[in-house]
Amino acid sequence: MSKIIRAGGLMVALLFVLVLASLGRSAPAHILMKSAAGRAAPVATREPGGDARLENTTWNLMRLGDKEEKADKSERTPYIFLDPNGNRLSGSGGCNRLSGTYQVDKQTVRFGPTALTMMACPKGMDREKDFMEALGLTRTWKIRGEELELYGEDGKLLARFDAGEAK
Repeated sequence: MSKIIRAGGLMVALLFVLVLASLGRSAPAHILMKSAAGRAAPVATREPGGDARLENTTWNLMRLGDKEEKADKSERTPYIFLDPNGNRLSGSGGCNRLSGTYQVDKQTVRFGPTALTMMACPKGMDREKDFMEALGLTRTWKIRGEELELYGEDGKLLARFDAGEAK
C-alpha cells in the first residue's frame, strides 16, 4: 500500500527517513511525497545501475505507437503507476482514471483486467481508447535511463513513457 505524504508533512517524512537511517534501514521505495500542487512525486525510483524502476515510478506517456503524444494545457497526460503491493496498476488515460492489475516476470508484463471511470471529455477520448488497447497488447518492456518502452507480441513498440510526476 502506497503512503502519501502531503507537503505539510514533509518534516515528518524527513524525520521518518532519518530515524530509519539511524537504525541502519532505508526508507521503503513505495513512499510517495505530495507536492504543494497536489501531484505525487515518486521517491527512490532508481535501480542500482541508474535506470528508473518499472514499479513504484509514475510513467507519463510520450509516444503511443508511431505518434508522439503531447497533451495541451486543457488535457491531462496519460500515465501509469505499478504498485508491487498486490500488483496494482493505476493511472489515467488522459480523461478517465484507470485501475487494474498486472503481472511481471523478468522482461514480460501483462496488464489486466483494467477498469476506467466513465467520464466524457471534450478531447482525447480516441487517444485514451488507443492507450488502453496498447496496454492490453503489451507483452514485454524495456527501461533505458528514465524511459519505459512497452512492446507487443510481435516486438513492435506500442508506447513510450518517461519517469516523473503525474501531470
